[in-house]
Amino acid sequence: MKNDITRREFIALNIAASVAVMSQTRLDRQLTAREKLTLLAVARSMFPHEHASDMAYARGIAAIERQCRFHSEAFTTVVSGLASLEWSCGGQFCAVTHRMRVQALSAMEDTKFFRLVYRRLLDGLYGNSDMWSLFLS
Repeated sequence: MKNDITRREFIALNIAASVAVMSQTRLDRQLTAREKLTLLAVARSMFPHEHASDMAYARGIAAIERQCRFHSEAFTTVVSGLASLEWSCGGQFCAVTHRMRVQALSAMEDTKFFRLVYRRLLDGLYGNSDMWSLFLS
């Protein structure tokens, strides 16, 4: 019997399975400081605004964290998605160039992770009229 799976796919599957198992032991469903930093880098890569502070992205990130706390499936999706992004960038997603981050995110556009994060960040950034002044310059 021959398996038609590449080495990269095998590693990605193992990472996803490991994260799923580990996330079961994280009963509080809280993102770690590193995961939050990666999420901020994801937000800045998806919605780049040079003049916006990290606080501008905080509302969308808080919405993702809230969903993770109340829905174990969302937590597992976010944690495994962040782990996949880190792995695809050699564990340095926050440190690589914007172009490399966008490429890594583009490869995940069809995933549940991407859809969840994109929707929450979009609403957090642009769904509140108080935030609009930050982007109108």
